[in-house]
Amino acid sequence: MYCKKYNMKKTILSILLVGISIISLTGCGSKDSKGGSTNNGALYPVQTGATWGYVNAKGKIVIESQYDTAYGFYEGLAAVVKDNKMGYINNKGEYVIEPQFELPPEKRTYDSFYRSNFVDGIAAVLTGSINECIYIDKTGKNIFDKTFYQCGSFDNGVARVMPEYGETIYIDKNGNEVEKPEEEDLFDVEASYKWIGNEEKYFFVDKETHEQVFGDKMYDYVYDFNKLGYAKVRTKDEGEGVIDTNGNYVFKLGEYDNYEFDLDNPKIIFIMKNSSEGYLLTGLYDLESKKVIVEPKYSNYYVYDDVYLFKEGKEVVITKKDGTIIGDFSL
Repeated sequence: MYCKKYNMKKTILSILLVGISIISLTGCGSKDSKGGSTNNGALYPVQTGATWGYVNAKGKIVIESQYDTAYGFYEGLAAVVKDNKMGYINNKGEYVIEPQFELPPEKRTYDSFYRSNFVDGIAAVLTGSINECIYIDKTGKNIFDKTFYQCGSFDNGVARVMPEYGETIYIDKNGNEVEKPEEEDLFDVEASYKWIGNEEKYFFVDKETHEQVFGDKMYDYVYDFNKLGYAKVRTKDEGEGVIDTNGNYVFKLGEYDNYEFDLDNPKIIFIMKNSSEGYLLTGLYDLESKKVIVEPKYSNYYVYDDVYLFKEGKEVVITKKDGTIIGDFSL
């Protein structure tokens, strides 16, 4: 998966995720490339001052802070931006592909590059035009010898592309057109229950018997259960939170000001509290253990393939996707 960056000082509820010309197979906030891992070589991109570098899980600086923007390692390479041009380095900080790819000036930001990771030896990059992208190999060569209007990352050997405006097709790694693959959504309704209701009250019923479950419990609003058996609900008496398939709360909003699921890992939620300056501070909560893993005190957090990284000033916490903390240090 790509990296998502969230700067809660810039916005309280908005999340900057959308790039202009590099598109994903399944859309923003959903499952993307499976072939890479940010933890390749156990190096993590962090910002110190105005530039970016790489540290290990103990906080040791391995690649000095020098880049305008730096991204996670995928298949041994990481995309970095220097002087508004993007290239790729290895875990020694050596350029494997010199900076040569760029975006329109108004989109030269962190999030604009978040899908430029390598998957099965292929990466999608922009060539300087808002509507011109190519696929490259690890030498920087244009493997299809042509440009596209939009390029999506490869997922299970297939990528969604727009050869020109208004035309969407799917291609394999040889550039041949193929049928649209089936998409998996971790928030598809696969639980045994569905909700019924109107604009005022909702309740859950068994899909087969159509009988109401969880006693006579009524909710002010509900969401579908995800594949791991969690659903967002709200009642007047118990407030907003998340219930399991027994109807029991595994999380209540309570003292927090907001929360969001990680769409790729539905057992995890990000918990948020307003700071005294008016922006949201974020932490991590595990629905299975019903425990706070990371206290909500970080204004920036990053979602990678295999880890979460939280940062506030010089303080950094890195956790695995199962919630295990593997790094807690000051830069």
